[in-house]
Formats: sequence, structure tokens, C-alpha cells
Amino acid sequence: LTSHCTGHYSFQSYLNKIFKIQTIANAHYNFKLYYEYLFYNKDPFISISDFDLFYDKFASLISKKCNFIILNRDPISALKSALNFRMSNSKISNQIYNSNDMLNFCKSSIYYPFHPNNQLNIDNLKDYVDLSVFKDHLFVQHTLIQPLQDKILKSFYIDTKNIEINNIESTLTSLAYSFNFPNFDINEFKSQAYNLVAYLFPFYYFYKNIKITIKQKNYLHDYTDYKSLEDISEIFLKLNIPLLENIQILINPKDYQKLKHNEQFNIFFNEITNILLIIDKHFKKEDKNQIKEYEILNYLKTNFSTRIKIKNILKSHLLHIKQHRPDIVASWKYYQEFEKMCKELDG
Repeated sequence: LTSHCTGHYSFQSYLNKIFKIQTIANAHYNFKLYYEYLFYNKDPFISISDFDLFYDKFASLISKKCNFIILNRDPISALKSALNFRMSNSKISNQIYNSNDMLNFCKSSIYYPFHPNNQLNIDNLKDYVDLSVFKDHLFVQHTLIQPLQDKILKSFYIDTKNIEINNIESTLTSLAYSFNFPNFDINEFKSQAYNLVAYLFPFYYFYKNIKITIKQKNYLHDYTDYKSLEDISEIFLKLNIPLLENIQILINPKDYQKLKHNEQFNIFFNEITNILLIIDKHFKKEDKNQIKEYEILNYLKTNFSTRIKIKNILKSHLLHIKQHRPDIVASWKYYQEFEKMCKELDG
């Protein structure tokens, strides 16, 4: 159970791997879908992260006590992720034939749904907090947990920083002990499930009619079966591009054998290298341009109405975690600065 922008997609992808099932998530409480999922899966788990008109009915149909993993994040950091949220432009072809195609693909495929001119701008925070997607998705933990109070068998509280790559091993080990997880290989969780350029993947590069699939390793909603393809990512690791830890470069094994024993191989290698360098440059640009937490805090300092709206909604959203894990709340750097600001400016 969580709100959006807490890393829940990444966490779901980890649980999918451990239990070897596909999570039900954001199905808008489609009761038939949930029933079938629970009926056919031995170790089911459901992600609860949205509030809508059917939520209370959904909660009332839970007939026995369940274990809950409750994911939390500094709300100012969650707000940052929401404002930076990007999607792929479905109208843009993901078939790439040369470096120029890749450059155009990076420029054209990005779509910022909460920024009308498709340019990140902190001033759009004012309008964002009035959207239903903010009210029903971002700060809804207390709203979601209220009707479930008598359904909780055991709770395990996690902060988003505990599912980051450096901490995921200890977190999953603790969860495995508490919730009796099946055995799993921790090495499968050493790559990010989401990053700033996730919307680019998968795409397909064609070298002399040979199709190369470039995809993200742990993307939650990619249901394609890639078993027939060979992963050749390792031959590019010497390029020292950090993103290579999170993506796979896949090719038909027969095509790869032909390329390996052909004088064209160096040209092929250089072409893929150029593609990867373009993605890396695009990633760095996205990282530089994204809205930061301190920009949000500075904006809220001088915008009373938006500050008060966020303050009031957080008052409800954080009730449960403040009661059960005040230590997690105390560790949130940006939220503590926000609370201090509100006391100084609003009394």
C-alpha cells in the first residue's frame, strides 16, 4: 500500500521476480480482475496506490486479515517526481536506422503531462495541486489505509531510500524473513526498474536489416518474451556508460554469429556505441533540467495558497506514518524543511 511517486513501480517489479507472477496494480478496482488474480495465484499480492469512487467497496470486500507492506517517501521528493513525470509520445516511431533518427527520437518522444507547453516549469505546481490526479494519486496513504484498519495482520514500513540499489539487499532480506518469501537471487535486483529516460524503451535499431532490441532490464509493464534473443550488452560495458547497468541489448543469435565473423562488426559496434552515447547525453540533460526539491521549497515560500493546500493535504496523508513510524518522518530532509517553513511563515 502506498501513494504514487514512492518507487512503487520499482518495488512491484522486484516482487514480480520473487514470486514469478505479474502484480495487479492500478486496475481501478476491477473486482472481477482482482478475484481471478487471487483465485489463480498461490502467493498473490496486490498494489494499492489509487483512490477512486470504487475504493471503499473494494476495501470492504477484503474478508480476512492480510499482511501489508507500506511504502513511504519524503512528500517533497514525491512531489518532485510527480512534476518531473514524463511519458513517451506514442505517435513517434521507435524504429531507429541511424544516429540522426536516435537524436530525433530522444527530442520528440518525451511528453510532460503536467506542463502545458511540454517544458518543465516550477510555476506549473500551482495548477498541478488542483488536478484530480494530485488529489487521488499522490498524497493518499491515510485515505487508503483508513478503511483497512481492521484488515491488517502485520505491517512492514519501508522508506523509498530502502529500495534503492545500495539498500535493496537488506530490505528484501528483512521482508523475506517477515513474510516468508520464496528463495530468490539478490543479483537480479542490482539494476534500477525506472530512470529518467525509461520512456525511450524499448526501441529497435536496424543495422543492415538486422533488428537489435534495446530495452530496460526491469521495466514492470513489458510483457514481451525475449528468450529467443541473445543479450550482447557485455561487449559494450567498457564504454563506461552508467545506463548500461539498467538496459539490455538483444539480438537474434544467428544474426550475431554472422556479424561477429564479418569485417562489418567494427562498424556495427561503433553504430551501437553512438546510439548509447546519444542516450547517455540525453539522460544527463534530463537530469540537469528536472525540477529539484529546493526549487519546490523556494516556490512554496513565496506562494501562500499553494503552500497551504499542500500543508493541509499532508496533514491528513501523514497521520498514519507519523503515528506508527515517526522515525521515518524525522529522516525526511525536505519535509522537515517544509514543516519548519510553515511554522515560520504561517504560525
